[in-house]
Amino acid sequence: MRKVAFNLYYYIKGKLTLKTENFVVVDAGGVGYQLYMPAPSIERLGAEGSDVTVWSYLYVKEGIMDLYGFASLEEKTMFLISC
Repeated sequence: MRKVAFNLYYYIKGKLTLKTENFVVVDAGGVGYQLYMPAPSIERLGAEGSDVTVWSYLYVKEGIMDLYGFASLEEKTMFLISC
């Protein structure tokens, strides 16, 4: 049986509304989610205004809540393995 990491937001699907050097904003159901991502992953998502699925991981630790994004499930899996 494959071990699955549970997290509040497994992925976010919506419209890519903003791209910066280190994060994107995805509008999903009228809520804009800011996801921190490496630049190569951001580039793979496509242009602003396109429909995207961003695999995500919510990092929570003493006063910190950061939402990380990944362009593919494989990227997310590699991240989780390295933690």
